[in-house]
Amino acid sequence: MSLNTIKIGNDTLQIKIKSLGAELCSIYDLTDHTEHLWQADPLVWPWHAPLLFPIVGVSENDELRIDGKKYMMPKHGFARRTEFNILRQEKTSVEFMLSSSIDSLKIYPYAFDLWIKYKVENNELHITYTVQNTGEDTMFYSVGGHPALAIAYRAGETIEDYYIEFEEMETIAQHRIDKATGMFNGVQTALLNNQNIIPITESLFKEDAIILKELKSRTVYLKSRTHDKFVQVDFKDFDYLGIWAIPAAKYVCVEPWLGCADTTGQYVDIQQKEAIIALESGATKKSTYTIKIF
Repeated sequence: MSLNTIKIGNDTLQIKIKSLGAELCSIYDLTDHTEHLWQADPLVWPWHAPLLFPIVGVSENDELRIDGKKYMMPKHGFARRTEFNILRQEKTSVEFMLSSSIDSLKIYPYAFDLWIKYKVENNELHITYTVQNTGEDTMFYSVGGHPALAIAYRAGETIEDYYIEFEEMETIAQHRIDKATGMFNGVQTALLNNQNIIPITESLFKEDAIILKELKSRTVYLKSRTHDKFVQVDFKDFDYLGIWAIPAAKYVCVEPWLGCADTTGQYVDIQQKEAIIALESGATKKSTYTIKIF
C-alpha cells in the first residue's frame, strides 16, 4: 500500500501520483470533469501507469545475467513495487527519488539514483526520468512508461469508437510477443502500409502487446470518432513504443520505452540485451515524455 498520494496541478489539470512506484494515478481535466487515466480496476488490470526500471518487459527465466552471475528480476523490474522518497513538491510539480540499497544490490548489482519528475504546464503533463550511475562500473539498464489512458469514458461510447493516430504515415511491422512467456518470438507481421491509424477493437490485443521498434513518429494521438476530445503523447527521447490493453478493457496503454523484452532462445548477458543503455560511472541520462489533454 502506498504511504502517500501527492496532488499537483493548475486550473486545467489535477494530477495524482502515489509514492509507491512513483506511479501516476490520475490525470483529471478540470475544464470538463473528465478522468483520462485508467482507475486500476483490480478485476481487470490493477495498475494505472507503472514505472518500468531497471528492465522493460520480461527476461529469459526472469533472470539477468551480469558478469557471469544470475540475478532474479521480475517483469518490468522492481521500481514499480518500491516506495519512493518525495524530494520536493510545489503546486505544479513533484519529484520522487529511488536509490540503490542493500536489498536492490542483491538482485541488481549497480549503484544508482533514479529520479522521476512530474510537472504540469497548461494542458500538459511532463514526465521525466533521470538515472545516475553512482557506482564505479558501467551500469546497464532500461526504463519506460506504461500509462493506461482511459477510453469509452462518455455515456454510450464503446472502445471501438477509439483509435490510435500517428503523426507520420508509417510502413511498419509489429514485433510479436509470445503470450505465454511475454518474450519476443522472432516473428514480425505487417501492421501499417503508408498508414497512420490503428482502430481499437476488442480483438486488437488478443495476441498481447503491439511493439513498434522502427517508428518515424514521435507523437501519437488517442482519439474518438464520437467527439473532438483527445490525448496526445510525445516521446522524442524514446526509441520503442508499446501499445497494449487487456482485450475489451476501457483503456489503452501508450508506452514509451528505452529497452524491451528478451527474445526466446537468446539468453545473453545484460550488456548484450536489445536496446540496453550503458551508463558510465558518474554519468546521468534524462528522458522525458509528455501527455497533453485537448
